[in-house]
Amino acid sequence: MQRLATLVAAAATALTAGAASAQFTEWGQEAGWKIMINDEMGGGCLITKTEADGDQVQIGYNPSGDRGYIAAYALRDTDLAAGEKVRLFFDLDNDYFYGEAVGQAVEGYHGGYVWFDNPDFLTDIENKRSMVVWSEGVEPFRIDLTGTKAAIAKALECQAQQGS
Repeated sequence: MQRLATLVAAAATALTAGAASAQFTEWGQEAGWKIMINDEMGGGCLITKTEADGDQVQIGYNPSGDRGYIAAYALRDTDLAAGEKVRLFFDLDNDYFYGEAVGQAVEGYHGGYVWFDNPDFLTDIENKRSMVVWSEGVEPFRIDLTGTKAAIAKALECQAQQGS
């Protein structure tokens, strides 16, 4: 579990129901990703990227829960209602995972988050080029993972500075 905590610290972000409006402190930038500290999540570090169309992905770590999260948000309505739970599937260059997403709508963004504790999922996030996410009733979308390996390494440095 320690290896997972160390790896996850650099790579995963799923937000609890008010965390999207949480207090974030920018810690740095790496390979097109911002490295942030979520002050309301026990100093968990995360990486985040906003695409040209406003879509945002966050991958982070919750030290109090010793688990990672991944979240995706759009500036438009999504097929996932706030508070709704749905089983999502993740295709990382033909490696498949699944998890339960929780819908969230905060400050004009719509989307959701998934908690994870599988180190293989994090390893794929670091080493694969893209991730396609889908579910019944949820329109599939692609997340570009370019730069995640370097960004996760920096997020690990961030997490080490937080003492967790």
